[in-house]
Amino acid sequence: PLLYTGFGHEEGSRMLADYLFDRYGQDARYAIICGTHGQVSELRTRGFNQVAIARHAPPPLAEYYTDQAPERIYQVAGEILNTYQNLDFIFCTTTDIALNTSRALKDLGRKDTVSVNGWGGGESELEALQQGDLEVTVMGMNDDSGVSIAEAIKYVIAGHQEQVPPLFSGEMKLLAA
Repeated sequence: PLLYTGFGHEEGSRMLADYLFDRYGQDARYAIICGTHGQVSELRTRGFNQVAIARHAPPPLAEYYTDQAPERIYQVAGEILNTYQNLDFIFCTTTDIALNTSRALKDLGRKDTVSVNGWGGGESELEALQQGDLEVTVMGMNDDSGVSIAEAIKYVIAGHQEQVPPLFSGEMKLLAA
């Protein structure tokens, strides 16, 4: 049997954290907005925090869970923006969080003063990146996963299942505005 699990959550977040701390420095002022309490939020914040700790960065000014509810995300982003005037960036752990946080930034007139990252590099994030609503995102090369599954099936059909690797993780790319 073949099983797909998102192995790139930590690595993608480390890539984003490296970019953000390179840009804003190890003393950057930031907040984190997560989706639900679960594996995706845990792995994505863990990868980000690994970089923050290695760089001796301060802890986040705020960290929220939003249950992926668009209005809750928007409310939390507004609360963060109204509380912390000298914020450098908000680390977002999902596409919906990034897009709703970006909407709050625009509505509060802070779009040009606080950066937001995407997570996933889907079509809506790529459009937001082109429009300047997101500064950076990480994109998983989904074609890599699709090709690897097809190749694994081919090996099994040919009777060479022992040649199928037990683990495969596709490449990730960082895309910045």
